[in-house]
Amino acid sequence: MAKLWDDSVKRLVRTNPQQFVQWVLEGAVYKDALSLELKNVTREADALLAATWNDQDILLHFEFQSGDDEEMDLRALEYNVLARREHRRSVYSYIIYLRKVPNKIESPLVLDFPNGDEVIRFYFKVINLWDLPAEELLQTDLAVLLPLLPLTKGGKRRDIVGTMIEKVAATDRPVELLRLAQAFAGLVFTDETDKEWLERSFAVHKDILDDSWVVQQWRAEGEAKGLEEGLIKGKIEGKIEGKIEGLQQALLEIFQVRFPEIDVKIKIDSIQDVELLRSLIAKTSMAQTQGEALSVLFSTKTSQNPSSLKENGLA
Repeated sequence: MAKLWDDSVKRLVRTNPQQFVQWVLEGAVYKDALSLELKNVTREADALLAATWNDQDILLHFEFQSGDDEEMDLRALEYNVLARREHRRSVYSYIIYLRKVPNKIESPLVLDFPNGDEVIRFYFKVINLWDLPAEELLQTDLAVLLPLLPLTKGGKRRDIVGTMIEKVAATDRPVELLRLAQAFAGLVFTDETDKEWLERSFAVHKDILDDSWVVQQWRAEGEAKGLEEGLIKGKIEGKIEGKIEGLQQALLEIFQVRFPEIDVKIKIDSIQDVELLRSLIAKTSMAQTQGEALSVLFSTKTSQNPSSLKENGLA
């Protein structure tokens, strides 16, 4: 469950890193998203963004927490030092709590020697979304923060979520942000009445969501991983037959949206392997031409009768 929260917010950062940079450090300008893997040891930060601030090159390091981790400050220190050594820039670390936890970390981290001598004093920024008023987040005019509204103080209200949906739908990235807004809202609105209301609220913008092949890919990934109910409408509940059928449909819809002039249903229906279907969804989503997409699809081990290909105009 914690991974679901963390993965969703990482995807949110990628939609508009400049606005995340602007939110935590006024006047900073985003430059690049650096590799999350830090060399020499196996360590991976949640987000590491290069920016400029007061004409200085800096790094902003983010860790997102949805549960207790008593060593989060130590890990943040470790990532901070490794990033500083690797990229030779000043680094500031942010720990963002997505939901309330009993034992959250406080800044600074102070490490001392047994005789009382202070060895390290490490400052970092802690942002508790549950303490952040929803109205304050709305006033920032930073679209990338809108999907987080249900996690804020006073954000678990239908009027706030309704405002969130309308504002997100009016942005220049409505598809990605609507899907993430639905994900976070679905994680906090969990009773049946709220679920039904939430589904109806997002259904108003179903045309925006369903028009994108990107969403079809997200939906397929969610079905294959068994994401929680409410994250994606029509979620497959774990039965292998349901997974295969859902993935087949998602792959078919990618072809229907991007390459509507060809019919590959027979070929797709013949593929019964979940992992193969998921791989095909990812690869065909990145294909630039019809030829590339067909090459990916028909290079699989599952073969199709040549006469069937001719009948469908594919040979």
